[in-house]
Amino acid sequence: MIRMLLIPSLMYLMKDKAWAMPNWLDKIVPHVDVEGEKLERPEMSTRYADADKEPARV
Repeated sequence: MIRMLLIPSLMYLMKDKAWAMPNWLDKIVPHVDVEGEKLERPEMSTRYADADKEPARV
């Protein structure tokens, strides 16, 4: 019941806040560039906290 009713309801009510990542966690979690987004769209590379680092090779 909780996973089918309560969690989706809370996520709907919270809207974008449900998907927000804290700044301190964003600095720790590495950005994995699987599809080469940084190569195709260089303007997106400044969006991430670790933009100055090389993307992880997968």
